[in-house]
Parts: sequence; structure tokens; C-alpha cells
Amino acid sequence: MRLLRIAILGRGSFGRFLTSALPKHFPQVTTRLIGGRTTGVALRKALADADAVVLAVPIRAYEEVAQRVAASAPESAVIVDVATVKEATQKIMRRWFGKRQWISLHPMFGPYSYHTKGGSLSGFTLVVTGYGLPPRAADALRQAASRVGLALKEMPAKTHDRLLARTLFLTHYIGQIITTAGFSRTPIDTVSFGALMQAVESVRHDVELFADVYRHNPYCEETIAAFERAENKIHYLLRKRLRQ
Repeated sequence: MRLLRIAILGRGSFGRFLTSALPKHFPQVTTRLIGGRTTGVALRKALADADAVVLAVPIRAYEEVAQRVAASAPESAVIVDVATVKEATQKIMRRWFGKRQWISLHPMFGPYSYHTKGGSLSGFTLVVTGYGLPPRAADALRQAASRVGLALKEMPAKTHDRLLARTLFLTHYIGQIITTAGFSRTPIDTVSFGALMQAVESVRHDVELFADVYRHNPYCEETIAAFERAENKIHYLLRKRLRQ
């Protein structure tokens, strides 16, 4: 069986993670990590034999990088969007790769959760929000995900972004509040506080991703508003109890 050559564009933590994790779980895959700022002849050479190109770059760089990849990648290559938001990046994918093979997906895990789980993909979710693939290629993706225990869920990009704002973004938001306030682990942590701090530690360093998701996901503001209303209400109820 011919090896599948996957070029991963972006040397950030997620790009490096994919470069090492994909061959481990999919032996038929080889990976090549390419800097997200690579341009011109160097980019064309790096992508020349790629069967797939993964855009593992910051959301704010998607448009410019997609334009470069469209001019440099082989026509036969599948272009893969793995951004944390999907409405904005999927529009970019359709704009630059609408007549080619492409897919927009979001792995609901990263290096931290992967290593915390002992290097297993089983039980993690892979969300697919749109694609331009032949039926055979789409079926092959579903089968490959199933073999390693990934739960593949298909949904519209808008649905994904609404749910993401109320889950991952909310975790980031609370994590940044706790970090900014200076709260940390103590010698007398309860199990529940330990679980909270584990969540905080999984996101506290992703400040740029946190900002990018807020900037490109229009539903984040709704989440912040709901959180702040609830916080004020709980604080009011506590003060009210003291006056009784």
C-alpha cells in the first residue's frame, strides 16, 4: 500500500503534535512539518509530492496562508482546515479550494489532553463541518477515524461555533480569569478543585488561540454576557443571604 504523504503547515504546538501523532496511529502516513511563513519556490518544493496539506496555522493567518497554498500545492492534494473556529475558516476554504478537494474539521483535543490520556486517540471527538471530497474519500476518513477510536461527528459550521463558544471558549475564559486572579493549587486541594485546575492548566498558555477564537467566533460575546449575568446574580444572592 502506498504511503500517504501529509504536509503540515505551521510549526506551532498543534502542528508539531500532528507531525508526531499521525504516523503513530496511522502507519500508512508520513508527515513533513513546514514553517507557516514558507513562501515561493521553497513552498512549492515542500508541497510538491503532498497527498494532503494541513493548515495548522493561527486563525488570523488563514486567508494569507490559504492563498499561498492554493498557488503552490498539487491540484490533487486534499487541503485540510483544522482551525478551532469553523464558519470563518470554512468560508476561506471554499473561496480558495472550492474547485479542489478540501475538508474543514476540528479535532476536539490537543497535545495536552492527548498526553494526559497516555497517547491514545480513543474516545476523542473529531468534528467535520464541511468538505469537498469524493464519496470514497469521505468514507475512507470515517473508517480511519473509527479504527483508532475517534468519534466522528458531522455538523454545520454555525452549530459547531455556537457549541464551541459555550464549551472550549468558556473553559479558556474561566481559565484566564483564574490565572489572572492568581489562584493556584494548594496542599489541601479537593478533588473538584484539582479537576478545575487541570482544566485551567490545559488552556492557560493558549493566550493567542483564546484571542483568535474570540475575534473570529461571533458567539463568544453571548457566552461572556451569560457568564457575567450569572456571576452577578450569584453574588447578589449571596449578599442577600447575609442580610437575612
